[in-house]
Amino acid sequence: AGPIGLVAAQCAAHRGARRIVLIDALQERLDFARRPGVVLRSGGGAQGGAACRLDVVRVEGAGLMGAVEGGIEGALKAVARLSEGEPAGAPDVANEADGQHNVRSIYHRLELATGMEQDSPEALNAAIRCVRKGGRVGVVGVFAGTANHVHVGALMEKGLHLSAGQAPVQRYWRELAAKVARGELDPSAVVTHRLPLAEAPRGFKMFDDKTDGCVKVLLRVSDGGAGASLAAPKGGGAGGAGPADLPAVAFTWSSRVNICLAWVRLIPRPAPWLQLSKLSG
Repeated sequence: AGPIGLVAAQCAAHRGARRIVLIDALQERLDFARRPGVVLRSGGGAQGGAACRLDVVRVEGAGLMGAVEGGIEGALKAVARLSEGEPAGAPDVANEADGQHNVRSIYHRLELATGMEQDSPEALNAAIRCVRKGGRVGVVGVFAGTANHVHVGALMEKGLHLSAGQAPVQRYWRELAAKVARGELDPSAVVTHRLPLAEAPRGFKMFDDKTDGCVKVLLRVSDGGAGASLAAPKGGGAGGAGPADLPAVAFTWSSRVNICLAWVRLIPRPAPWLQLSKLSG
């Protein structure tokens, strides 16, 4: 439930997902996600869309084997319980929005420390495991190099579709800017703090340490004022500057575990699927 995962969830609701699950290790991030306007409008859905259900799952502390026996395993069991009664018994889409920053297993800590890998695939493996057969996995978390112990066998045996990449800005920005102008999407809903550019180091530390309820910081290059300011709530939501107030500089950093799951509306068979990776990259 970091800024990338929250915007991915908001886009899923906008595209018609009837149910969304957010997974994170920080309870305050999950509480923030539940605020009206962050993922869902006050009526429980996207602007002008049908109702959408939002559930959250917290990843508890890891055990000796890290992700194998610890918190992620418990989160997957919680997702399985939430999936009971669904047509396929599992989410249609799993959107991995964490990347290399989630390192819980002792194996991956050792391999990263010794240079045997550059990325940890733990959140990606969780996404592969929890999605239904024939489903889709979107990867928008940041990866830089190689990763060991990726569940490529499960990816193949379950017949999953994997999409990944950074934002294709030139392809989508006009369409998305129009949606923001019409109020159909509100990326500013994830903004909690605004700072002048001169205070970027303090803002980054606050963001990286996840203090003061910080989710996303916007840096104003033309603002000479001092001090962090919580973004003003808009429309009863969790707040943020309006679309016209979006600045030129922003930075994000994902939280420990950040996965967005979604079910498309009333799917009786395996197709078509919602492609979150096209929306939130």
